[in-house]
Amino acid sequence: MAAVESGINSIALTWDEFVVAWARAYDGYELTHAPQWRRSVMRGIHRLAVVGARVGVKPSATLIVSAVSSCFVPLLTWQGGVWPVAAVLALAFGLGADQLTGALWVLSGGTTRLGSFYQSLLDRLAEACWLIALALFGTHLAAVITCAALVWAHEYVRARGNLGRTAVGTLGDRSTRVWLVIVGLLLGAVSAQLSRDLAAGVVTMVVFVWAAFALIGVCQLIAIIRKVLA
Repeated sequence: MAAVESGINSIALTWDEFVVAWARAYDGYELTHAPQWRRSVMRGIHRLAVVGARVGVKPSATLIVSAVSSCFVPLLTWQGGVWPVAAVLALAFGLGADQLTGALWVLSGGTTRLGSFYQSLLDRLAEACWLIALALFGTHLAAVITCAALVWAHEYVRARGNLGRTAVGTLGDRSTRVWLVIVGLLLGAVSAQLSRDLAAGVVTMVVFVWAAFALIGVCQLIAIIRKVLA
């Protein structure tokens, strides 16, 4: 009975209570300190999660939806024409499902180590799909491989430094990657209407910017870890 009452109380979390629970589950990240657009999105996610939890939606289900949506990003981009715009919508839908997964975990009483592992794993899968999508514009392969390696290094250093997924922000964080891939897909779609070579050049530049930000992010994390360990 106590477990049932606890579950009911978690589902009924108000926004303020949800913010506190989110910070507890996600390395102290305070949604109240997030940009206005993110707070607005998360308020909507919170309402949707409450409804979903009440009708029995499981975090594992929304996690699968997020993974499938990520796989559609390169598949849609591969179609060419204006389909990369649809890929952006698939990307956004996948990100929404990912955030909904986190919200459902919070409402159920917090994340588990296994759940966090799966979510991190699928985050990396999503980013691999995004890079594949950008590569389909004819992007220089060396740029894509370099970017992938630096993103991996960024997350590896963060994990080894026990800095959590959201507790420490850097220029190479996932939010930056999201905006860069959206810009890359949209610019690629527009420039491809003029010339495939132009699209390849434009998207290659976006990928190099992504790689540069990832490198700066790695350096920021290493500096933080050195300061903490010292």
